[in-house]
Amino acid sequence: MLTANGGQPVTITAVDPAASFLMFSVRSGSAEADESQVLGRLVDATTVEFVRQSDAGVPPAIDIEWSVVEYACGVSVQRGLLPGDGTNQIDIPITAATRASSFVLGSSVPPAGAADFDADDLHIFEQVADDTLRIRSAGSPIVAGRQLAWQVVSFVGGGDLSAQTVGTTLGPGLGTDTVTLPTPVDVASTFLVASTASTSTGPEVGERMVRVRLVDATTVEVTRQALSETVEVSIQVVELGDGSTVRHGVLDLSSTETTASVTIPPVDVARSVAVSTVQSPGS
Repeated sequence: MLTANGGQPVTITAVDPAASFLMFSVRSGSAEADESQVLGRLVDATTVEFVRQSDAGVPPAIDIEWSVVEYACGVSVQRGLLPGDGTNQIDIPITAATRASSFVLGSSVPPAGAADFDADDLHIFEQVADDTLRIRSAGSPIVAGRQLAWQVVSFVGGGDLSAQTVGTTLGPGLGTDTVTLPTPVDVASTFLVASTASTSTGPEVGERMVRVRLVDATTVEVTRQALSETVEVSIQVVELGDGSTVRHGVLDLSSTETTASVTIPPVDVARSVAVSTVQSPGS
């Protein structure tokens, strides 16, 4: 639970940072972007840090669920932390990592005083070349007061991971779109990681929040509930070839529910991680 501003360190069992990556999700009851958005990063072998930059003297508490995934071998992770530079696109040089065997994770936190979840809070994280990571927005520039954290996870063993990137843009009036994958995947070993960008501003977040799911071996579906604005969605389709299995599902919450659960076949919790398909402004 994050209860203050600034960075909050969490001590973890020691991992190898070069072979480990962080995934997390956030639950908040606040409508303010600076109170609800969180940056997460693996600082060193024993420390994870979560950062919030709010102008509230006592910001509301928010819940964070996180996992650090460490591979014994065959995985290389690069990471970084940088400020916004006032432009709509930041290109970051990285050590060359084959795009077809890598995926990108990212999070960011706005400067204190940011109110609405809108164009300047949504960023697409994408590896555009073997040696280049790109973070971009569609509307407002990535302001200098914003902090951004990124991770590039690369599988160095041949055939252990295959990644492809697809995308779509939902314009006004379009609530659902399907994307055909260039290469079919094994649904039982494939997961998705999506990020979004928008040109829209203001408090209406329904147009900018999307659900992304893998329908079958060749189809990804993107859905949203409100339709008046435009949102771009970039989707990384990550197929694991190392014997890992992936279970998929959709769980709807009613207007009166804050929590719901789904039963899955038993897994080894110490070797499993829950993945939220879309990297939201919080995570």
